[in-house]
Order: sequence, then structure tokens, then C-alpha cells
Amino acid sequence: MNARSASGASPLLLTALLQLLRRLPAALAFAVLLAVCAFLGIIVALGSPQIDLLLLAAIFGPMLLFVPARWVLPLLIVTGFVVVGLGMYYLRIVKLFWVPYMLCMFLILKLPLDALGHHVPAAERRRPIPLFIWLLFAFFALVLISAALNRTPLINILVGGKHFLFVWAITFLTASRAIDETFLRKCWLLILAIAILQLPFTVIQHFMSIDKNWDAVVGTFGGDPNGGGASGMMAIFLAIACGFVVSLLKVRQISPVLGGAVLVSALVSVAMGEVKFFFVLMPMVIAVVLRRDFVRRPAMAFGIMLIGLVALSAVALFYEDEYGGRVAKSRQSETSDYLDYIFRDESNLDFINYQTGEVSRLGAPLVWLHTANKDGLDKLLLGYGLTASRPSETIGQGVMAKRFPFKLNTSTLTIVLWDSGLLGLLAFCAVLMTAALRAMRLSNNEFIPPFHRACLDGCVGALAGLLASLPYNGAAIDHVSIQFFLPFVVGYVLFWSNRVAAMRVRA
Repeated sequence: MNARSASGASPLLLTALLQLLRRLPAALAFAVLLAVCAFLGIIVALGSPQIDLLLLAAIFGPMLLFVPARWVLPLLIVTGFVVVGLGMYYLRIVKLFWVPYMLCMFLILKLPLDALGHHVPAAERRRPIPLFIWLLFAFFALVLISAALNRTPLINILVGGKHFLFVWAITFLTASRAIDETFLRKCWLLILAIAILQLPFTVIQHFMSIDKNWDAVVGTFGGDPNGGGASGMMAIFLAIACGFVVSLLKVRQISPVLGGAVLVSALVSVAMGEVKFFFVLMPMVIAVVLRRDFVRRPAMAFGIMLIGLVALSAVALFYEDEYGGRVAKSRQSETSDYLDYIFRDESNLDFINYQTGEVSRLGAPLVWLHTANKDGLDKLLLGYGLTASRPSETIGQGVMAKRFPFKLNTSTLTIVLWDSGLLGLLAFCAVLMTAALRAMRLSNNEFIPPFHRACLDGCVGALAGLLASLPYNGAAIDHVSIQFFLPFVVGYVLFWSNRVAAMRVRA
């Protein structure tokens, strides 16, 4: 047998093997299930959460290769937005965030295997690759080139890869042939349901933790009841969810009851959590969603914005009444104190707290600029390699994090600058901007159903909001929930871009 025939036989052999595994007798599957349950009992008895997670991943990870790919998407949504955060907050299993990353790693293996068994129509083979996907590939290349030039250790590449590379498997899953528009509609409704789910958790956490720590109200986004958590990530998610709801309500694609439930849940949850970044982000996201309506239907657009401002003012008054007199000024609880904090401390280029490790949001990029400019042009353009800014002292601590006695990963902006340089940051921002522009054009396409056109409008607001949050925190690159939501949004835009392109090729 020659080399050509051997290479042609390999996919056929692999496909036959997969089909054989799918046809295992039910009795054998039941026996395997019993063995797995017995083994789980043993590892749980060991009492180590880390061992439990690793062994669970080793057992159930390969099983994902044999389940329909579409099941992985809602599993990732629920795991990333609900399971991980609640497990960290209530069960104190800090390393639980590795579970969805491992799902993404197995997804990287599964998608090519599934592609082997599907015939791709000629129309789909001829469709062009959108610009934002080319830019995404460029971002991947820059990250890997930076790691190679800086001789980043393999363990650091693996740890950093889960943030910069592995999660983007969600993009290609969302745009794959395994997903259809009906399934995506259910995924969006699931995300809105998760937004409503924040309300009961934030109310409970507010009354349990308000006297302990001001940022311990995090909904399902994880943290420590005694030491703060991901309240900022919750605010970003809820602000974006409000944008989607406004987009769907204005074209009557969801019921007013569901839309009102999301909006009320967002406002009350933010009030319980005292997250003031919501005041900035929500109006901006909604304004982007209503961008066309300010010209076409100005009365409706200005009416929605007025209602939103009134609601936000009510939340601000709640802040003043609830927190103003009882909480220390160091917590920036009053609205006036918070504004002073933004314009004084966060804009102070020289603000560095060596005791807490905090750096002002405007000062942090300048620390990178000063250091990279001194270390050479290659560091300025390509950074210091994956995990360079990672502060962990257990595994994968960054080379630059060891050099400085304060935090370098204050925001997505600084993380990307340290790890992949100016070129990496430009590529990352370009992905978000070009995907937003593509979603903007697709939202006008009459071929796309009204529900999905409204969601594409919501994607424009979401991508704009995520761009605005880059200097605020590390949500887009360093927190499992928003980090998973971003590639899902980009994948959703890619899904409809491919659909429209295939239609044009056939025409």
C-alpha cells in the first residue's frame, strides 16, 4: 500500500472505530457506568478537590468525544455562568474553573473528528473566511510567536493557553454544522434565564455578607463570602443582557414579562451588589443597540433611554440610602466617593499601593510601557510571553509578575499587553471591532429571522461593552464566565456570516 492510500484509509478507519464505539451494547454501557460510580466513590473519599477534578476530567472528558457536539454548548454556558461560580462561593472549590477549560480542550479534539464524518457541500467550501476570523488567527499566531521568542516554559504555555487559545473552540463550535438556528435561539433564552437567576442569589448574599465585605455579592459569578469576588463580571454580564433584552423587546421577539424580568433582575442585583460600573456600561450598551432608532424612531429611542436613566437614578438613590451612612469611606460606597475615586485614584498615573498590590487602571499600562520600552522593541511589540503577568505562586507564575511587588493583571488591557505586546492588543481589539461591524451589517439582512437579527444587534452592543471594559477588569481574558461569553458571541456572528455567504454562493 502506498502513502496516498494509507492516508486515505486513516479517516475511514477512524470513522469506523467511532461508529463501533457508538454501538456498544447497553449491558456493557451499564457495566461501565457502575464501574465509574464505584471509582468516583473512591476518589471522593480521598478528600482532595484537586484530585477529584482531575480524575473526573480524565473519566468524563473522553466520553465527550462520543456525545453530540451541540450538547457541549449549553453545558459550557451553564458550567461557566453558574456551576463554577456557585462551587467557588459556597463549596470553596477554587480550582473548579478548570472544568470548563478542560471541556474546551476536549472540544478541540472533537470538532475535527466530527468534521471527518460530514460531507461539506460545495457552496460551503467556497465561502470566504470573514475578516474577524483572519484577525483571530493572527492573534493566535502573535501569542504563540511571543511564547516562542520568550522561551516560555511548557507549563506556562498550557496555563496561559486556556485563557488565550482554548476558549476560542467555542467560536467554531457555535458556527459548526452541529448547531442550527433553533438551537441557538434556545441558547440565548438560556442566557437570559441565567440573568434572571442572579436575583435570588444576590438578595441572599446581600443580607448575609453586607457587614463583612462590600464586593461579596456576586450572584453566580464566584468569589469568597468573606473576601470579595467577581461582582464586576456580574455587572458586565447583566449590562449586556439588558442590551439584548431591549433589542428583542423593540421588535417584539420576546414577551414583555420575560424582558421585564431580566431588566428588574439586573437592576435589583446591581443594587444588592453595589457595582457602580453598571451605571456607565448599561447606558452605553443600550445606546449602541438603539443607534439606528435614534434616527428612525427618535421618540421610542429617547423614551427607552429616559426610562433607563430613571431606573438607574432610583438605584443610585438606593445606594445613598442603604450604604451612605453605614459603610466606611474606604469602600467608596457613596456615589460621590466613587466618582472621586474614579477621577482621582484611578486616573492617578503614580498610584501604587505596595501593601495591597493595587495599581490605578491608568497607571498600570504606563508601568508596562515604561518597562517594555526599556527592555527593547521586541518586548514592546510582542510582550513577554504567555502568563507573564500571572501572579500565581503555585503553578504558572509569570516572569514579570516575579519582578514587581504589585499586581500586573489589573485588567484585560494590561494582561494582553504584558503577554502579547502592542501587536497582540491591536489584534485582539480588531477582532472585537470587526466582529461588531459584521454583526451590524448582518442585523439588516432580511434573510435572517427577526429574532436572530435582534440578537445580532445585541451582539453589537455586547462587543462594544466588552471593548469598553478592557481597561476596567480582566473579565474578557481572565474570568471564566465573560471569557466564554465572548467567543460565543463571535461564533454566533460567524454562524450567520457563513449562512449568508453560503446563500450568496448558491445564488
